[in-house]
Parts: sequence; C-alpha cells; structure tokens
Amino acid sequence: MGLRDQVRSLIPEHAFGFLSDHFDVIGDIAVLSLQPPLTGYRHIIAEAIVSRRHNIKTVLVKTSPVRGIKRTACYEAIIGSESELFIMNMGLPTGLT
Repeated sequence: MGLRDQVRSLIPEHAFGFLSDHFDVIGDIAVLSLQPPLTGYRHIIAEAIVSRRHNIKTVLVKTSPVRGIKRTACYEAIIGSESELFIMNMGLPTGLT
C-alpha cells in the first residue's frame, strides 16, 4: 500500500489527484513537495508517512523553489521540530540543521 492508498479516504477527490506516492528521505527526515490544492491536508499526509515509516522523525514540506547560487529552498516542519543530519564530505562530517 502506497501513500496515496493510505490517505485516499481522508483527502477530497478534487485535491487527491495532485498527490504523489513519492517523497525524499534523508536520514530520519522526509521531504515533500506538495501542490497548492494539498497544502490544507499536509498534516494528514505527514502523519501517514510517519505511521508507515517508523524511522521518520521529521516531515518537511518544501515552501519555495530552489534558487540562488547555493541552490537552497525553504521548508516548513510539519512533524518534528529539529533534526540534524551529518553528511560526509570528502571524509569530513558536515552538519546540516
């Protein structure tokens, strides 16, 4: 059962068509990109992800496109408030918050 199947009865049909089963997972963080018709249902979608993937502690929704020289975007925490992810860059840990 995918994400769409899990929330089908919880999201109205006019918004449900915009929902994808796909989201990114980085460590214990799930990152969603939601279309505008789904923003009112973001908490339902986030809860469904956490209930299915027990290792997920934080769910973020992308709130702006990637831009700038550093290619960054803005995110809203839906579940969880703080996570720290360490990425190894040329053998050295780099912390991201």
